[in-house]
Amino acid sequence: FPRSGHIWKKVAVQSAFMNGYGSSAGATFALIAALVVWGMVMLRNFITESLEVARVVRRYGVGGIWTDYIGVWNLVDWIAVLGSVPVLAAWISVDVAVGRVNSLLNDMLLGDQLGDTGKLTELYGSFDDAAWQVKLQRYILCIYPVTTMMALFKSFNAQPRTALVTWTLAACAVDVAHFGLVLLVIFLTYAVSGICLFGQDLVYFANFGRAFQATFLGMLGGFDWSELEAVGQLPAGVYYWTFNILMVMLLLNMLLAIIMDAYGGVKASIGADAETFVSQAQEIYVRWQMMRRGDMVNLRDIATALQK
Repeated sequence: FPRSGHIWKKVAVQSAFMNGYGSSAGATFALIAALVVWGMVMLRNFITESLEVARVVRRYGVGGIWTDYIGVWNLVDWIAVLGSVPVLAAWISVDVAVGRVNSLLNDMLLGDQLGDTGKLTELYGSFDDAAWQVKLQRYILCIYPVTTMMALFKSFNAQPRTALVTWTLAACAVDVAHFGLVLLVIFLTYAVSGICLFGQDLVYFANFGRAFQATFLGMLGGFDWSELEAVGQLPAGVYYWTFNILMVMLLLNMLLAIIMDAYGGVKASIGADAETFVSQAQEIYVRWQMMRRGDMVNLRDIATALQK
C-alpha cells in the first residue's frame, strides 16, 4: 500500500520437489548416506559435550558448570549441536507435507475426483502447507551454516596463524563497541534525515526500515545520484557529500584502522616462528609413529590421568 492508497497484487511463486530423495537410486543413496553421516557426527558431538558436562559435575558439582565449563567455545559447540534439531525437524515436516500432497493428488487422479470441490480445496490447502514448510526449511538451512562456521572458528583458534582472526576480534572488541556506538548514532541520523528529504519521492526511503537499509547500502556505494537529485540538486548534494565524507571516508576508515591496529598487535605477539599447518602436520605424524612404537604416550591418556 503506498501513501496514495493504491493496492498492488503480490503473487509469490513457491515450489517444492515432489520427490525429495532424488530421481535415481544413486541420488537417493547418496542423500541418505549424507544424512546418516551428518546425524552420526551430531550425535558424537552431543555425547562428547554431555560427557564433558558430566565430568565437570562429578568433580566440581553442579556449580562447576558455570565456573569451569561455560565458555565461548563450549557454547558454540552446543549451538552447533542443538542447531541440528530444527534442521532435522524441518526436513521431516517437509517430507510429511509433500507426501500428503502426493497422496491426495494420486487419489484424485486414480479416483477421477478432479471435479470434486471438497477434494480440490483440501489439495490446495496441502499445497499451501507444503510450500510454507519448504520456505521455513530454507530459512532454517540459511541460518544453520552460520553455526557450523562458528564451530570451525573453534578449530581455527587452536592454530596460531588461523587464530589471528578470532584473536584480533577479541582484542579490538571493546574499542569497536565504543566506536560503533558513535557510528550508529550518526548512521541513524542520516537514515532519519533521508526519510525527511527523500521519503515522499523515493520508495527506498519511504519508511524507517527501508531508509535503514538504503543508508547502509549507501555506505557501500549503493546510492544512485540520478534518483537522489530528483528532490533537488542542492539538498541532495549536501546530503550526498556530507554522508560520503563523514561516514564513508572518515568513520569507516577509522573502524578499519582500529581493527588493523589490533591485528598488528596480535600478529606481533605470535611471532614469526609460529607453527604452520605443515609443521603441525609433521609433528602429528611423528607423534603417531612414536606412539605406534611405544616411545610416546597418547596426550589424551595423559589429560585423562591428570583429570582423575
